[in-house]
Amino acid sequence: MNEAWLKCTLSKGMFPDESGVTFKSGNGEDISLFCFKDFVDAGNSRLRVKIVDRQNQWVLVRLPVDSLNGFGIVQVAETEVKEMQVI
Repeated sequence: MNEAWLKCTLSKGMFPDESGVTFKSGNGEDISLFCFKDFVDAGNSRLRVKIVDRQNQWVLVRLPVDSLNGFGIVQVAETEVKEMQVI
């Protein structure tokens, strides 16, 4: 699975080493989670995810942790995802 960045809104987590993350799923539902700061790029407001599948304008991504909504894999708009460059 390729890694990618998912656009999101970041907030403070419950603990100093975590961040709150919110983004919209493909069907417009707000998805929220807390994760270690290692999984976010705070300067660009994005979350590190893994691409599971692509279909048309949709991308299925695996989150670094399950969301508060109970999802571990979420469909998002392709425009919200930027694949990481492999070196």
